[in-house]
Amino acid sequence: MKSAPLLVLPAALLLAACDTGMGPGADGPAPTQGYGWTVQSDPVSAAFGPVGGRAEVSVACRATPAGARVVAWTYDAPARPGTGEVLTIAAGGLQATVSMTGQADDDGSGGLWVGSVAPNDPSRQVLAAASDPVTFSLSSGASVTAPEAGPALQVYRACW
Repeated sequence: MKSAPLLVLPAALLLAACDTGMGPGADGPAPTQGYGWTVQSDPVSAAFGPVGGRAEVSVACRATPAGARVVAWTYDAPARPGTGEVLTIAAGGLQATVSMTGQADDDGSGGLWVGSVAPNDPSRQVLAAASDPVTFSLSSGASVTAPEAGPALQVYRACW
């Protein structure tokens, strides 16, 4: 029968997808070892980085001069003041981006990236849907993966 090869092709593609990690249930990046969340209540914030060290990525609820609440993201990676970057937040097959701007840091160690979004930004949905690890990455290549998104999502909820 000539229809038999047509049935084999979809099965072969499905097996290939499973073997390469592209199929349903594929594992995402493993959490960054030796890192953890630190949570504060005033202001409401969460920071992820080396345990006992300087946070690599942080998120806080802040008020603008006009009084609107925003979710402020900071990524500690080399940055030149005034330049642009994109922070991608990815978990469970979903992703959202936050526009970041380079800013001089307080200790002169090379700058950092800052950006803010409204509390109902799509990044909130990525964090809310995450039961898997969540990855925070800059388009320039810096990346860190948290085991879960809970503390960051709490910041969005507090800012709502």
